[in-house]
Amino acid sequence: YGATLDDKLLAYSALARCMVEQENLHRATDVCIDVLHQLGEPFPSKFSKLRLAKEFVRVRRALGGKSDADLLNLPRMADNTKKRSMPFLLYGFFSCSLAKSPLAALFALRLMNLTLRCGLHESSSVAFASYAFTLSALQYDADEVYRFGQVAFKIVEAWNVPEHLVYVLMLIGCSAIHVRRPVLESIQTFRYAGTVGIETGFVTPAISSLLLECVYMFSAGWKL
Repeated sequence: YGATLDDKLLAYSALARCMVEQENLHRATDVCIDVLHQLGEPFPSKFSKLRLAKEFVRVRRALGGKSDADLLNLPRMADNTKKRSMPFLLYGFFSCSLAKSPLAALFALRLMNLTLRCGLHESSSVAFASYAFTLSALQYDADEVYRFGQVAFKIVEAWNVPEHLVYVLMLIGCSAIHVRRPVLESIQTFRYAGTVGIETGFVTPAISSLLLECVYMFSAGWKL
């Protein structure tokens, strides 16, 4: 056991990731929220539409009139506390998404807020992908959904984090590609995500991606 929170963060991060992989999703979410509170980044344990609206407005204000180039050239995150918070927002989003909890949207928006206010982090690709996913779920403008999905993909290519690549591909495949491109591209994206996930050991998102591939093929009338 570590003497300080800094000593325990790696263990907490590994614990949250393992719980997501083992689908112990509610416990994973609880761990993430607890650590975020300890880091001074308090996060609600219960969803409310008011909290969602507040986080959404903060993101829209932070986006302002930023172009894609502006977003891709944000400075790297320097605040150590925010940098340490990002992985727990990330795993909180993963666990809530898999559990179909509405808290997933709050985690997605907080990831975006920290990225826009504090700079790019290796988790920022998932921030943009999860934001696109959230906009899609809210039936927001399809052009914006597609735009932020493309920004997410460019960031994950630049940072080259295999785990994040799998999640970004899965998220933009089911939210930000088919709104402007043929459904075949979503199916190919899921297949690629599944391959990357299996090859790199990120089995849970890989399986989810391959299942989504089957769902989209079935919906398109393809033979499985």
